[in-house]
Amino acid sequence: MKKFIFGISLLFFLLFPAKITAADTYTKEEVAQHDASASCWTISENKVYDLTEYLDQHDVYLDIRQWCGKDMTGDFKDKAGLGRDHKSSSYYLFESYYIGELSSTDTTASTQTVTSEQDSSAEEQYSVEISGQELKTLTIGEISDLWSIDTDDLLQQIINEFDLKKMYTANSLLYELRAEYKFSPSQIKDIAESLKTKNLEVNNLSNSNADIQSNERNPYNLPIPFSISLFLYLLTWHMSKSSLGKKFKLLAPSTFNMFWNTVLLLSLIPSALFGFYMILRFSIPELYNIRFNFLWWHVEGSIIFGTISILHFITRLNLYIIPLKFPRKG
Repeated sequence: MKKFIFGISLLFFLLFPAKITAADTYTKEEVAQHDASASCWTISENKVYDLTEYLDQHDVYLDIRQWCGKDMTGDFKDKAGLGRDHKSSSYYLFESYYIGELSSTDTTASTQTVTSEQDSSAEEQYSVEISGQELKTLTIGEISDLWSIDTDDLLQQIINEFDLKKMYTANSLLYELRAEYKFSPSQIKDIAESLKTKNLEVNNLSNSNADIQSNERNPYNLPIPFSISLFLYLLTWHMSKSSLGKKFKLLAPSTFNMFWNTVLLLSLIPSALFGFYMILRFSIPELYNIRFNFLWWHVEGSIIFGTISILHFITRLNLYIIPLKFPRKG
């Protein structure tokens, strides 16, 4: 019995050594040294990841090289300002590039810095120093100017919030509105700051989208597979129709058809398999561990298959037209 327990324990230690060994720790300075495509480290939630091998496989609409050597916790959670989190499968894939932890000293300093920056940012961007008594004497237009927000938006928000029935304009004083409903000046501040926050979020989203569009890069190659497929197909088709097709069996129409039907099949099978694989990855995240750019080959194979299919259809157009011109008589 003791030997059995010892054997199970030994097997556990051999199979799961990473679970019981202490993780490596890195400082921010060490991570910052890996800020290029050749060696790209990044920080997320105080963990360190080496994304060097993954850069070329990432979504083509977002160049993540800007994260190299930096803390990308916030950008990863909202897709660099798009306001959408990554899927659970992305988090699983992300963990496969984990190499260690951020040192505890940097973790504490980082938390304090972020908190301090957020507090000061809130004070600078959203706080307007004005007393409630002063606010009551201002018009809606003057209040909107203080918070740098749209006057009509502020007025409409106040009317909707307190269900005001009378007609008011940008020149209406706040105390005139309070005559209909006794709201507090602090409520007006909350509404104004809420509108300003929304405006800032919209502006940040627009800027992020602009940055993403400026960083867009197309990893796919349309001209090369299209041009080569087009040239070789038309060349062999012309030769099969010429006198050479009658003299040489290798250039005969039957050989031409067999060759290009085979190319169609060879380009279709892997392209279809790659497509099935990418669908299965959402259900089986472990498939992300396969280090192969399936998407790139799926796209390139589809270009070849599509080009040949269209040419095949064009060269056989008569087979479709003739039955239409001369329908069978019943």
